[in-house]
Amino acid sequence: MVDSCYIDVTFQCIIHDSAFFEHNYAGFFWASYINQPDDPAIYFSGSSEMSKHPALIRAYSKEHGVESTHLSFSEDRDYYFAENFNARLANHFSDLKFDMPFFYGRFSDMVLAYLFDSDQVIRFSQSPTGGGPANPAWDFQWIIPDPVVGKVYSFKTRLIYKPFISYLDIEQEFENWRKNH
Repeated sequence: MVDSCYIDVTFQCIIHDSAFFEHNYAGFFWASYINQPDDPAIYFSGSSEMSKHPALIRAYSKEHGVESTHLSFSEDRDYYFAENFNARLANHFSDLKFDMPFFYGRFSDMVLAYLFDSDQVIRFSQSPTGGGPANPAWDFQWIIPDPVVGKVYSFKTRLIYKPFISYLDIEQEFENWRKNH
């Protein structure tokens, strides 16, 4: 805990057996189930693949696992998924891309924001019913390209839960955190 509204997390892992990662990447998924918010969407700075002009995006899929994952504009690798891969939330991509590694969702007059290291492969995922009817999932993924056995991998994130002011406030929170961590 950092102050009254921040949680800083450093996640680390070591790959011990390359046989688990035969397609040359490791993927991790974190889920957050939100209890009946008025607005089930997540928000981030980005655009559709066609427009390329960043703006505030409201991302919401009407069905679980449909256009549910949003990639960064900088992600340029196509990762393998088996034909029978059954976690559609993780690999059904929208045409929305983000340009800064943070997103947030609203709950009443509060905001839950996720800020990420800029130099990682992070994906935002969301579902209208991930936590059950009317309980959306505001999720993220971390991808490690070409993992090396024995190497320590890590990423940092900050979660913020505080009264919502504006998108610009969250963007400023991100810029301040990025400068100081």
